[in-house]
Amino acid sequence: MRVAWVLIADYLRQLETGLYSPLASYRYRAIIPARELGSRGHEVYMLGVNENGQSVEFAAQEIRGADAVIFGKNHVVPAVTQRLIDLCRQLGIKSIVDVCDDYFDSPFKDHYLSIIQKADLVVASTPALAARISDTGARQAVVISDPFEGPRGEPRLTPDLQRLKQVWFGWETNLPPLFRHLGALVDAGEGYPVELTVVTGNVPGLREVLDRFNSPILSVKFIEWSLPALWQALAQCDFVLIPVDKERPGNIAKSPNRMVESLRAGRFVAAHSIPAYEEFREWAWVAESLTEGIRWAVRNTAMAVRRLHDAQRHIEATYAPKVIANTWERTIRSG
Repeated sequence: MRVAWVLIADYLRQLETGLYSPLASYRYRAIIPARELGSRGHEVYMLGVNENGQSVEFAAQEIRGADAVIFGKNHVVPAVTQRLIDLCRQLGIKSIVDVCDDYFDSPFKDHYLSIIQKADLVVASTPALAARISDTGARQAVVISDPFEGPRGEPRLTPDLQRLKQVWFGWETNLPPLFRHLGALVDAGEGYPVELTVVTGNVPGLREVLDRFNSPILSVKFIEWSLPALWQALAQCDFVLIPVDKERPGNIAKSPNRMVESLRAGRFVAAHSIPAYEEFREWAWVAESLTEGIRWAVRNTAMAVRRLHDAQRHIEATYAPKVIANTWERTIRSG
């Protein structure tokens, strides 16, 4: 097969190690699957587009020989996506729209509804997001989850009760629920002392905000996000926190990639419940009180480690790049 992914050029980087993107969605849902499909003999290529007319003309020429064109997240230059998906229809080339975030209550709603209705196939990153797409009346979506990306870590839980090492990582928009959790922790003024490492983008003023939470029971430090920094932080911590703002409807449809990466790293996770995390309830703490989950793990370290081993077996069988690529391959061939 000859398969093209259409992505935003500004978020693609060609490194010595290969194609890279700072956007997790582009790595999980394009670069990693494309690499796996390419290893199977398929001709796979990325088309980076922007407002530059030359990039659009180049993409328009390149897709003419494709068997399928996959349109990744792009509401930065929506007119380009609209033009190229119309071209696919004119040429009889299979078009696939990949939806990995819930934008159906956002200013981008009309754009996504339009390309979903034009596409030959629609892919969603979670069943909850597929249901959301269906609820809009647009159409049904095939579910393809995110593969894991990071290295496997040996399951370990040997916490120092004088200072529990915890990590939070993610996009800056996910910080508010972390702030609420930290505020409650400081207000309670009791429990195990915590050393929290926050791995995210270098947002102006963030360091000052985090410094306000420092107290006798909480020490917070910031590390600017990069993949090496994240893998190192996971290797050095005892626990990963994933608080979720469920008042934001879009969060309900999020993928489990932070849960998957953390468990694959061999670290115990305490997370608020969303549909994508329910699958991991028997191996991680998925409930409203993250602090209670940490306390349980501290008291039951051997059981927690056994659960981590079980979780890793499940993740290898379900979220390995080759497994996810199998689903992409079947989906591209279908229809």
